[in-house]
Amino acid sequence: MNTVSIFNATGTVVQEPDTMPHSIEAEQQLLGAILTNNDVYDRVAAIIGAQHFYDPVHARIYEVAAARIAKNNLAGRPGLSGASGGIGRVLLCGARLCADDL
Repeated sequence: MNTVSIFNATGTVVQEPDTMPHSIEAEQQLLGAILTNNDVYDRVAAIIGAQHFYDPVHARIYEVAAARIAKNNLAGRPGLSGASGGIGRVLLCGARLCADDL
């Protein structure tokens, strides 16, 4: 069986990262694509879930959009504007999170 060993030539202590690499911009682009064209969700749903988002607000937006798409409803800005949990308000504010949206 193959094993992975870490080679540290400098001898300095290297800490393991606490979180996986992430890109807020990539998350925003994916959500924008899904909210613009709900067919994008069908293409990515098999490999991407809410647990893959680093930003909890993005994960919640993805969950709400996925639930609406599963019910064959529109998941764009108009569709989410009345969504529960303040998600529509976050979207209408330009995805800025306010303390009362949590």
